[in-house]
Amino acid sequence: MQARFVMKQAADSGSLKLLVIKHYMMNHFCSWYCSNSSPVLSFLVMVLLSGLDFISCVVAFARTHHSKFAILTLNILLGWSGIGWIVALVWALAYPGHD
Repeated sequence: MQARFVMKQAADSGSLKLLVIKHYMMNHFCSWYCSNSSPVLSFLVMVLLSGLDFISCVVAFARTHHSKFAILTLNILLGWSGIGWIVALVWALAYPGHD
C-alpha cells in the first residue's frame, strides 16, 4: 500500500521517478522473489540491480570518453540521488571529445 503511494508521488514529480523505481525494485521485488530462494540467488539479483546504477560509467568507458573518470566519480558520489545519475548519463552520452 505504501509503495503505491510512493509510486504515485514519483509519477507526479518526474525527476524522482527513476530513483523510486530502483528503490521499489531493490526492496520489494527482491524481498518477495528471494525470500524462498538461496542467499546466493538473492546476492546475484542485488548485484545485477545495483549494476544498473553504473550504466553511465559503462557507456563512458565503452565510448572512451575523455572525462570517463570524472563521470565515474560523479556517479559514485552523487549517483544515489537520481539527479546525479541522470547528469552522469547525459554527460556520458555527450560528445566524447577528440582522440
